[in-house]
Amino acid sequence: MSPAIVATVALVALSGGFIVGYLVVKARQLAALERLGVDQRTSVGLYLRRKVAETGVECDVAQTCTTCEEVMAANAVMAGALLDHDRRQVETGDTQDFGLASTMRLESTDDGPISAVLPKRPSSSGPTE
Repeated sequence: MSPAIVATVALVALSGGFIVGYLVVKARQLAALERLGVDQRTSVGLYLRRKVAETGVECDVAQTCTTCEEVMAANAVMAGALLDHDRRQVETGDTQDFGLASTMRLESTDDGPISAVLPKRPSSSGPTE
C-alpha cells in the first residue's frame, strides 16, 4: 500500500475516534444535567416553593417546569426572591438573635474584648466514696 492511503486511513480513524469520544462526553454531560434537574425538581424546588408560600413572597414561577433548564431557572428565581425578602427584613430591623446569645452568656472585661462564658455544669449530688 502506498503511504498516502495509509495516512488517509489513519486520519479517518483518528477523526472517527475523536468524534466518538466527543459524543460519549456530551452524552455523559446531558445525563448528569438530567440527574441534576430531577434532583432540583424533587428536593430543592419543593423546598423553595414551600418557603415562598410560607413567607408570602411574590415571584412569577410556572408551576410545571418540564426541562432541566426551566427547573433550574425557576429555582434561581425563587431563591433570588427569598434572598431579597430576607435582605429587606434585615434592613427594616427585623433581626433574629444570634445563636451564640441564646446559648451563652456574654461577659465584657475592662482589659479586653467581649468573651463568651459557658454556663456552669450542675454538680452531681450523689454520694461520693
